[in-house]
Amino acid sequence: MKEKMTRIAGMAMALGLMVLGAACGNQAAATTMKLAGTEGETFVRDEEKELEPVADMNLYSGYLLGTEQEGYLWIDLDSVKLAKMDENSRIGIRKSGKELEIELDAGSLFFQVTEPLEEDETMYIRNSNMVVGIRGTCGWVEAPDEEHLRVYILEGVVECSITDPDTKEVIASQEVAAGQWAQAVWKDGKGEIALEQFTEEGIPDFVRTELEKDSKLQEKISEVLAPVQQDDADGEGSGDGTAEDAPGQEEPEGEQAVGVIRTDKASLEFVNGNAPGGVIVTLRDGLYGAVDLEGEEIVPNSYSSYLRTPNDQGQFALGDGENATVFDRQGNVLLEVQELICMGISENAVTYGHMNEAGKPEVCCYDIAEGRQTARIELEQRYELIGYGYGIGITSLQDGEFLYSDTDDLNMHRVRKDGTIVWTDEEQEARL
Repeated sequence: MKEKMTRIAGMAMALGLMVLGAACGNQAAATTMKLAGTEGETFVRDEEKELEPVADMNLYSGYLLGTEQEGYLWIDLDSVKLAKMDENSRIGIRKSGKELEIELDAGSLFFQVTEPLEEDETMYIRNSNMVVGIRGTCGWVEAPDEEHLRVYILEGVVECSITDPDTKEVIASQEVAAGQWAQAVWKDGKGEIALEQFTEEGIPDFVRTELEKDSKLQEKISEVLAPVQQDDADGEGSGDGTAEDAPGQEEPEGEQAVGVIRTDKASLEFVNGNAPGGVIVTLRDGLYGAVDLEGEEIVPNSYSSYLRTPNDQGQFALGDGENATVFDRQGNVLLEVQELICMGISENAVTYGHMNEAGKPEVCCYDIAEGRQTARIELEQRYELIGYGYGIGITSLQDGEFLYSDTDDLNMHRVRKDGTIVWTDEEQEARL
């Protein structure tokens, strides 16, 4: 796992987003950091071994912390609760003197600082060159991949900026206040930041449960965040932001910002409230479906499992038994996979492992843009692909390549989009 996280951090070096407290003369302070509690499956590792997560244990430089499905982890800073890790998240801790950094390699992290920290100390939440400097602010940060960072502010004001990793020059900046969220994109040497409004309906459950513990903060946030917009006479919403302005995705005309969801389907539960790609996965009577940001159904609630969250292009996957279906943002079927074992979805590409008609496992890559399968690797033995890192046996396509591992030779394989093997690493797979 440690090598996995190191590799991910290295892959993310291209993107630099800095978020600093705009109303603060000095940056935030940090002296001691402790594990406040855990729920579900979590882990803590130092530079050599895995440790048993226990309340009040000190956290030091070089520690790695992670959560699995339905796992959560709380961190205290000087006896003031600072952060909560969402499920399927990974962080590393780096400390030098009075400088403390939390490296968010994947997932989401809620932060709340209620007391000013010492002026001669600093604390950051970082994803490679992406940095959040915290002092007296409340919100959460999401790191969906190495090209995007999303920052949501519930209280206070921060300033976001993108720094070129080579020249260190700030090439884009944006102030973000309570009730706003910013998405930064660094791709192909270009950086963009888009600003949107969000409402209480856009707050994810792992954050909402923390806000419910502080009635005064919850009341303050309710006053800042606008309520859900209702239809007016001509059917147009009156939201301040539009999702079509967000970088890295093309939103259909008329779509509204997250939280501006107009629907009379009161029995629907919105599963992914942040609606990446303009798609909201819904749950009704134990079955999954999807609606767009207007509340219009694009996929009926008829699937038993929610397999992959919509990406920035609105591509996502739902399952029915052992089978999986990949949809686009309009609800059109892109790909159907029988007897699925594992799956990854990136921009316009699906990587997956499944059992074929001959009863053998195979690894495949499907190009959504081209509408065809570009790789198919049949494995000789009858066994299932195993999980590593994030609990899956295959990664999504990145820079034209993906990784998979299997239980037959215990190796990790790096594969190109066309199915050719780049390398096989026995030692690395053994460590993972």
